[in-house]
Amino acid sequence: MPRAQFILLSNTPDHIRIKDVGDHENVPTITNDAEAVVDYYAARLRGRALEYIDSDGCRNTLKVKAGKFDGFEDGFATS
Repeated sequence: MPRAQFILLSNTPDHIRIKDVGDHENVPTITNDAEAVVDYYAARLRGRALEYIDSDGCRNTLKVKAGKFDGFEDGFATS
């Protein structure tokens, strides 16, 4: 099964931020593949937020609890 495609935008003491870049007709978005994306970054988070810019250009946060995906925080449009 294809996985979400994304690029790393920033890696700071507060967060890791990624951006959705996939061909969304053929691969899932970060939103639709959230569990796998969290699995990919979980060991590197160390308590930091995992933020992403989705395919619509909105910034959101993937909530992580005990190293696993735990839902979404409300996002906001990027400018």
